[in-house]
Amino acid sequence: MGQHFQNVLKLLAEAKIEQAEGESSNLEDYIVELEEERELIEEMIERARGDAPRPKEQKNKLRLKRKPIPESERSDFIKKTAHEVATANSGKASTTEIAKAIEAKGIDLRTKVPGTMIGNVLFKDKPNWEWVEKGVFKYVGLPK
Repeated sequence: MGQHFQNVLKLLAEAKIEQAEGESSNLEDYIVELEEERELIEEMIERARGDAPRPKEQKNKLRLKRKPIPESERSDFIKKTAHEVATANSGKASTTEIAKAIEAKGIDLRTKVPGTMIGNVLFKDKPNWEWVEKGVFKYVGLPK
């Protein structure tokens, strides 16, 4: 295991949970920073290459482009993005379309089942959203 993991294990053994959480948060920030640097490097390489032929696409082992969103902001972010999708689609939005829009914005909802989370958020926001069918909601609230 890596250095960060070892540090967290040591902190947890000493019952320093808040410090362990801080280490985890610092690691996430570092990952986001590395990903941003990698993107800039790729852009610089593309500019330097100019019209030269591109090599075959290489798959990077670490693809963490999306920035994690804090839990306290997640619900509002989902509602806002869902409203944007619904506005562009006659008032209706599917959880799949919303998840794709969120991913396109570079945001990580920190869940393995984004459609379920999105559906739950919209279902609980009943005055503004109406369930149409599985995975599809209609915006019926006031214009934003």
